[in-house]
Amino acid sequence: MDNFFSLSKEEVADNIPMMFITFPSAKDPTAKTRHPGKSCMTLLTMVKYEWFEEWKDSSVRKRGDDYYNYKMSIANKLFDWACIHFPKLKGKAVFMDAATPLTNAHYLGSQRGAMYSAEHNLARFEAEAVARNRCSTPVKNLFISVKFDLQA
Repeated sequence: MDNFFSLSKEEVADNIPMMFITFPSAKDPTAKTRHPGKSCMTLLTMVKYEWFEEWKDSSVRKRGDDYYNYKMSIANKLFDWACIHFPKLKGKAVFMDAATPLTNAHYLGSQRGAMYSAEHNLARFEAEAVARNRCSTPVKNLFISVKFDLQA
């Protein structure tokens, strides 16, 4: 990932090193009856805030063609890659959009558009970091838990 994050924004779409694919509608038992013949796919990859920073002072849905074309160049590459693994998807997409760190910053209020808030590195799982970030509550028998997944 270090090599990827050292790329210029112009090099990103052609060098995406990883993606996570999920089909939320496959987990929804009511999806087939509510939306017959349709499915929803989500593709995730990692990007740097800096690649989108030039549009940070613009408004949502008013960021212009350059922003839209840039984010969709990444989205289209991800979809093309997904079609290699799921060839029946090719030509079937009815709608596609892409969220960026700016989208996350606006809708989630996350700092610099962080998707999951915690930084994605192994240091956050070291004993000292786990102890420092441990949740506690004065409410008896109330336990706070968090699930972390690491995808490779």
